[in-house]
Amino acid sequence: MTKENPVCRLCGQVKPLENSHIIPRSFYKRIKKGTGQLLVVKEYKEPKLSNSDPKEKLLCFDCEQYLSKNYESYGTSIMRKSDNVIHNKECIYINNFRYKKFYIFYLSILWRASISNHPSFSAVSLDSSLERLISECIIADKIKIGAGSSMRLDHFFRLSIVRLVDVTNNIADSVIRSVISSFRIVKAVNSTVRAIIYYIILDGFLVTYVLTAGKDIHSARANRIKSQLLPGSSIKIDKVDIGTLKEVRDMFNLLIDKSKSRT
Repeated sequence: MTKENPVCRLCGQVKPLENSHIIPRSFYKRIKKGTGQLLVVKEYKEPKLSNSDPKEKLLCFDCEQYLSKNYESYGTSIMRKSDNVIHNKECIYINNFRYKKFYIFYLSILWRASISNHPSFSAVSLDSSLERLISECIIADKIKIGAGSSMRLDHFFRLSIVRLVDVTNNIADSVIRSVISSFRIVKAVNSTVRAIIYYIILDGFLVTYVLTAGKDIHSARANRIKSQLLPGSSIKIDKVDIGTLKEVRDMFNLLIDKSKSRT
């Protein structure tokens, strides 16, 4: 690929490239509309106020529109459709849920982070064969892998989403929802499971991706993670106190200390 002959990373065609957002622009727009600035949390760095909105020439116009129309418009708006969303103290219920769209939407964010050269997303580096597999599923609007196979992306790319809350009310919910973190990575290895875990905070939600193949096809299908997103016409998203998640708690403590130092 050269500057004269740019290749779209989704369709693979030589076309002029757009300034593609890795994190969908609508996340940034909602936060900036409410607070003017968002809180960006990068790996090993203090949180800071920023108008940062990382983008990079990755996709052609047609693919940008395809992602927006088919996945982003649904994934970024579903939580705000009050007719389908029920909140209580412990969780959020979403009815009339479109699992495949939601799943591919969030997986597409991880994929974009992996193909990006922007330093903000350096923690995500998937194998090129995985990147290609995900892009093929995005284009085909499917999570099933290959013709005649019963394997699916969500058999080994598990997605967990929880809503972050502060039960002590020391941190306002508006602050929790104004945080966009960088991707973090954890490698987990024990006698039965080898996994790579990526997670990111967006719009008050902790989104976790767990990549593991399992011992065989049967264990790959059977494995589950806590608060895993599962197929169905409705889902339950747990609310989790930030005090129970050490790294998240430490991050928000930094936010509190930083805000106190300004007063």
